[in-house]
Amino acid sequence: MKRIAVYVATTGGPVLIQRITPEYAPQSMICLGRSSEVLPISGDYDDFVKLGSGIIMREFGPFEENAFRLDASGPIGTGRSWQLGVFTAHSVEQNESSALSTPDEADVVLWMTGMVDYDLHIKPVDHIAEKANAAQAEFARWLKDNKRVYAVVPKGNNHKELLSSHLPDGVQILPANRIKEVLNTLNLINTPPETLQINESPKPGRPGWALFAVVAVAFAVILFNLQDFESDNTSIAQAPLNINTEIPLPAPTISTEEEPLEILEPEKNTEELSIELYSKHDDEPVFNFGDHLEFTIEINRDSWLNCFYFQADGTVLQLYPNPYVDEVFRFEANVAYHVPSEDFFPFKIRLAPPAGEEVIACFATEEDITPHLPDPLKGETTGPLPPVIAADIARIFHSAAGDNLAIDEFAFTVEP
Repeated sequence: MKRIAVYVATTGGPVLIQRITPEYAPQSMICLGRSSEVLPISGDYDDFVKLGSGIIMREFGPFEENAFRLDASGPIGTGRSWQLGVFTAHSVEQNESSALSTPDEADVVLWMTGMVDYDLHIKPVDHIAEKANAAQAEFARWLKDNKRVYAVVPKGNNHKELLSSHLPDGVQILPANRIKEVLNTLNLINTPPETLQINESPKPGRPGWALFAVVAVAFAVILFNLQDFESDNTSIAQAPLNINTEIPLPAPTISTEEEPLEILEPEKNTEELSIELYSKHDDEPVFNFGDHLEFTIEINRDSWLNCFYFQADGTVLQLYPNPYVDEVFRFEANVAYHVPSEDFFPFKIRLAPPAGEEVIACFATEEDITPHLPDPLKGETTGPLPPVIAADIARIFHSAAGDNLAIDEFAFTVEP
């Protein structure tokens, strides 16, 4: 049996996942060092586990018990960067040929950081360099003990940051976009499915980072934050949006110090279609009223794009395409497209009350499926989508695109 030590990377040093046990308990929890002390992130862990908002029960269940107790060797702070290590630890425990272990007895040591979304994509996180520096002594000790050591991080900027952290020779860096890449490398045979489960019946969970639990059955039940667009003194009748073109915005083909054009690793083109949305801010960005929303889109194959904005009052707007976009085009592979940008979205999105969580969701297809979409989804209006359409977006796109579809979401919080 393969013995695997799984560590969650933190800025305070690596935290070992000591064991995971099913429990008959009201909710799942993370406890400190096999004690009765429950860590503050237990609520987030419970959301990550349970059906509806989470993925652990969905991927590894059903279980007779309705919760888990996870014992960790040290504290784990707020955020979601623990999710990759926790998901992998659950996979190790559910695999008949592997087991969680201490580093002294382990065949393999995993040092891991990354968010995992409902569709099993691995999302970027913050503080890679600090986490790597905090683990230098442990890396050296594991290597001295002749352990196989993997440092697992999201592909893209996190991978580049880790490469600049001067890890000891012998540490194998594993960048990944999807959970299955990690599990395949570790030869964990119970690789979970990567497709969106559109027939699930999720229970209410936290909006934002758990969007796909809700998007699978009813987008309209999520409450998101109302947003404004600014206009250069021109109002649009019967439209909830205002357009601001006062300040020229850089095209994505022009590199600037703040938002350089990024060419991604060519090997992404050998993978199945995928899309990634992220912010240059932290992994769960918080914006204030009056801030302008900025995020980045990357696609690994030339694709057509549809993006939607989910607001706190239950309104859903089509963000792209829309009637004010001069030309709808096929996005090029391996290019970082910044929103806003003069080339495809020359408008600024100003965030406004009420406070709450918001989500941008984008659907990428290699073929233009616009003719197969209902009229409200063809980007011909700035008005709110009809509720019956908003509640069925996932099924509509899956029906029109089939397997030729990739989905991702960017969740954030707006505060006064």
